[in-house]
This record gives sequence, structure tokens and C-alpha cells, in this order.
Amino acid sequence: MDNGGKRIVDIAPSIESLFEDFLHPNPNINKKAIFQMIAFYSKESINRLIVYLDDEDINLRRKSINALAEFENMIVARLVDIFLTNENLFTRVSCLKILVKIAARQKNSSELFSEIEVIINCAIQYEEPLIILTLVTLLRQLNILGLPYLIALCKDENLLKSKAAITAIGEINHPSVRNCLIEVSQDNSKDSLIINSAIDILNVKYPSQVD
Repeated sequence: MDNGGKRIVDIAPSIESLFEDFLHPNPNINKKAIFQMIAFYSKESINRLIVYLDDEDINLRRKSINALAEFENMIVARLVDIFLTNENLFTRVSCLKILVKIAARQKNSSELFSEIEVIINCAIQYEEPLIILTLVTLLRQLNILGLPYLIALCKDENLLKSKAAITAIGEINHPSVRNCLIEVSQDNSKDSLIINSAIDILNVKYPSQVD
């Protein structure tokens, strides 16, 4: 159907109406608004959604994280820049959470990994629990590409890093996983929590191969 020579489907709603729908409690209305943001106002929408990443309203942060993840490759470079230049903890964690969602859709994406490796190398130095746990989740979603980092974290002195990483590698199928778990389980310098975690996963994942 035409409207003055233009198909109705091509007529863009106003960005303000889309953000009203974005805030609507109905998730189906939210999702439709996000898709229309991507189709008609990608740059403007990204700029507005990013502002919410450090908002005190956790529900608004979650909505923004879910929305920005839908932009996928359009948002990755921006997230890298924000993470490296913004010192707000909520903003940094939000960036990592968006990348977790994108990585989940792009399993084993070397292109994505090459773009965000700088974030990984930066975040792996942090001691904040929220960053540690979200980073480990991101590395797990990257699967084999994230495995070398997870193996390194398994041997980290930070108990949260090593415990989370051991749990994560237990979900990845690769020969180096067993070798890492055996090494950790036999390292008497490690905390008993870490040693027992490695043993437990060995018993579950490789029951016929554990002495």
C-alpha cells in the first residue's frame, strides 16, 4: 500500500516514540522498538542507549544492555572505546555484559575476538568481582578463543578468578582443559577450594581417566 508514493512499511516512526516503546513494560513492544531503532536511527539510538549503562535504575540498565546487544557488530568498536576510557564500574560491567550477549550469537568469531582482545587484556587485570565474573562469562562464550585466558586465570592467585575460570573451562571440550585441571589439582600450593574444584570437575568430565 502506498502513502503519497511511499510504502507505509518504509515510513519511520519518530525516535521519541520508539524510546517510549523501549520503556514499555511489554517485552514484545520493546523488541519491535529496538529493531526499528536499528533500521531507522542506529547511530542516534546507540548514543542514547549508552547513556543508560551507568544508570542507578538496574531495570533500565538491563533494558539498555539487551537493546545494544542487538546492534551486534555496529556497537563493538564503541564498547571497546567506552570500556577503556570510562572509569565507572557499572559502565564497564555493562560493556562486558553486552559483549557476552554478542559473543553468544557469534560462537568462535575470530573477527569479534580480534576487536575485543584489548578489553580482555585490560579487564583481566582488575580485581572487582563484578568485572571478574562477567569477564569469565565472556571468555566462556568465546569458547576455544577464550580458553587460553581461562587457563591462565585458573592459576591466578585471586581465588574468585581461579574458581570462576575452573568452572568455566569445565564446560569447554578441548585436550588442554584436562591438562590444566590435573595441573591445578596436583598443585599443593593452591588453596584447597581451588584444588577441590579442579578435582570435582575432573571426576565429572573425565571420570574414566582420573586416577
